[in-house]
Amino acid sequence: MTAPVHEGDAAAGARSAPPDRTDTPAPAPTGSTAGVMSTPMNGGGAGAQPTPQGGHAAGTAGTAPGRGVAPASPALPPVIDPSKPGPFGADVVATAPGLSTHMLFVPAKLGENGVKHPIIVWTNGAGGSTNFYEKLQQHFASHGFFVVADKMSGSHHDAEIVEQKAGIEWATQEAARAASPYAGKLDASRIAVAGHSLGSVSSFASAADRRIKASIHWSAGLTGNPVGAPEEWLQGLHAPAAFFCGQAEPRALPRCSGDFDNAPANVPVFYGTLEGATHTSTYDEPNAGEWGRAGVAWFRFALAGDESFRSWFQAPTCTLCSGPWLGKSRGI
Repeated sequence: MTAPVHEGDAAAGARSAPPDRTDTPAPAPTGSTAGVMSTPMNGGGAGAQPTPQGGHAAGTAGTAPGRGVAPASPALPPVIDPSKPGPFGADVVATAPGLSTHMLFVPAKLGENGVKHPIIVWTNGAGGSTNFYEKLQQHFASHGFFVVADKMSGSHHDAEIVEQKAGIEWATQEAARAASPYAGKLDASRIAVAGHSLGSVSSFASAADRRIKASIHWSAGLTGNPVGAPEEWLQGLHAPAAFFCGQAEPRALPRCSGDFDNAPANVPVFYGTLEGATHTSTYDEPNAGEWGRAGVAWFRFALAGDESFRSWFQAPTCTLCSGPWLGKSRGI
């Protein structure tokens, strides 16, 4: 099992040239933090914008419901507890047919009762293998998500962006190819990107693709990041995005928090931090622990259109706004 290193260590000196993107939107205005309010977790009155070092409080701004979120009709059958294995089970395909750089985590009951499965394209942290994230990917698959996962990441975000785009293209083609075992069982209108550390940085570029309907960025951001990825990539976000960080990640926290503050004002965003979590915490826990629970909840809401999980991300009363979580949101 290959553990990733921090994205700021492995990718220092990376080139800043943005990758080729599909239908990249024009940059949105910055300054999206106007009107964000903070509410102390102890129930006191509203205060100033919290610092990113784990002492922040739940907050919210903007109340336009459903903006950019997947269609209201849910794509998957209901679940109550996203921390537990989902109803589909999970199979692993060691190499995606025709895509040697990726493996698949597939719902075992693929297409059961006519379900068309949303797609997640995953990228590892720098130097990390998919084995390190296997419990997270299996958890996603058990909940009905079809996961296309990069086998091994290098140390440069440009290369990972190319591979992430290849995963998106492959999934889109397989959903439509008549001879594919996945034809008619994948929903190419619901594709998400996600990644950890360097994979998170890479996912910001991929999230500009208009086919992407949601994203999760774990433990790394663009704001103030030394790896050479342009902060302007943040303005390519057009679909709901979640920024997850551990409270014991002193380098990642200000970057994740800054990305929340600077994300386009019209994009629904959530920023959540997990008490005691380090850069590599919880991935080896059953069902990937709190990351698995939060990740399934976000993708059920933002990608699969499950409104029962909206309240998990609506600060200040959201499910992920109290111990062991602190959270804030905008536009949800």
